[in-house]
Amino acid sequence: MENEEFVKNLNQLKGVITYYSRKYYIAGFSSNDIYQEIVLRLWRKKELYNPLRANFNTWSQAIIRNLLKNLYRDAKRLKREPINNYIPLEKLNI
Repeated sequence: MENEEFVKNLNQLKGVITYYSRKYYIAGFSSNDIYQEIVLRLWRKKELYNPLRANFNTWSQAIIRNLLKNLYRDAKRLKREPINNYIPLEKLNI
């Protein structure tokens, strides 16, 4: 797919991308961050798009859903990791 055609299709998806980026809250990401991640992922995967297999809208929404799942899973995993390795006051015997 040529860059101009891809940008045209991407512009038609602005509403869908905005919807997905605002619908989900993912820790550490604003809706603008999610929007940018979606556009960047679609741009990186544009060579994989095959119009004979799926409509551009269907193909892009599958990529968006998978990206959001991955971002959510990563944020959930990172949430369990400690921010720092402090020693609680109770163990200091002060």
